[in-house]
Amino acid sequence: MKPRLSRNIAIAICAVIFCLGIVTYGYAQNASWPGLKIGEDKTPYVAVAVNGEISGDKIILHWDQVDHPKFSGYKVVISKSNPNPKYPDDGYLYYITERTMTSAVINNSEAYKNGDFGEKLVPGEKYYFSITVLYSDKTVPGDSLQLTYPIGTAVSSPEPAEEAIATPAETTQPTKETPATETKPAVKPVVSSSSSSKAPQVTVSTDNNRLIVKWNPIYSESFQGYKVIISKNNSRPAYPSSGYLTYITNQSTSQWVIDNSTAYHGGDFGSYLTPGQAYYVSVTALYSDGRVAGNAVHVTYPADGYDSLAEKEGVRQSLDPIAISATASGSNLILSWTASEAANFEGYKVVISKSNPNPKYPNDGYLEWITDRNRTSVTINADTYYQGDIQGNLVSGEYYYFSISIIYDGWIIVPGPAQYVMIP
Repeated sequence: MKPRLSRNIAIAICAVIFCLGIVTYGYAQNASWPGLKIGEDKTPYVAVAVNGEISGDKIILHWDQVDHPKFSGYKVVISKSNPNPKYPDDGYLYYITERTMTSAVINNSEAYKNGDFGEKLVPGEKYYFSITVLYSDKTVPGDSLQLTYPIGTAVSSPEPAEEAIATPAETTQPTKETPATETKPAVKPVVSSSSSSKAPQVTVSTDNNRLIVKWNPIYSESFQGYKVIISKNNSRPAYPSSGYLTYITNQSTSQWVIDNSTAYHGGDFGSYLTPGQAYYVSVTALYSDGRVAGNAVHVTYPADGYDSLAEKEGVRQSLDPIAISATASGSNLILSWTASEAANFEGYKVVISKSNPNPKYPNDGYLEWITDRNRTSVTINADTYYQGDIQGNLVSGEYYYFSISIIYDGWIIVPGPAQYVMIP
């Protein structure tokens, strides 16, 4: 019996070693551990801090773009009494599903939903504002900001209003249309409340079909960052009114390359520059006590420069849309489609509309964001849909248009054909 016992012990020891090897490998592959989800996406979830200022009779909020692969949207949240408001506990004003839309105007034009102060803000009252980021599997609230909702055109803000920003004279980059001798009269700047605040001195040059923006590095204890600004129509662009291309927090950084590889946020020309088109380029310096806009340079984006929109359109046309089928199952409607095999696949958006025969994301919102390419069906019943032309629950016995918008790398969106189907 002893040989057999020894053999059994040896087998048991080997089994333990094998299991420990699997556990060790799984842990190495997924440091967050739960469920040994080997290969799981470990990209950290991001909370965004909101900035804001009062402009006339409205409040303008701004925040940084979230590029997480599981991003679903932003909820603009307000509370009268909670200093740390978040969705869903404190309701929301806007639901924004386009990741590049990083600003919101608060002007009482829309009713607030499920808050602690009613549907409208009261002029002269203080409120807490924040942004909750929605991911496909969780929500992450950000830091809050307290502002007073303005009375008429009164200006009250923890940051200087746009009129209080020092804006040096515009400089014009020499072009064929604009001789080098042409200059505009200097405008006397409004001095910032802190003598440490300085305006960036901006120059722009063209190199290898790109624009090179340079400025003097600013060393100040109150320094917070630089915003690179572009505008098509505003000859004196400044942050936040003209949006921004990038946010730089390193004081020593003194140049940035504009090559259409990064989407613009909140501008007057869309997300990307058009080759051959002239723009005003500037840099706004952010300090703890305010913001100071640098001079603007009028320059043409090279005609042979990288055209992101054209490339995206070319990629979009090369990708096939996804058709869906619908089947009633009791009180449910089952939507199904064929899995995408594209290497640059990012996800499916399930889109519904009451009146649009060709619904697509983001115009018509979405019901669900699916990032697993092999999940090719979804069950529909009396779901709540607060986007597009549907405000509330889907109604049994009524017809709707259903489609799938497929999202590819670079946020290229290809909407599919719709099915007009009745909810059982």
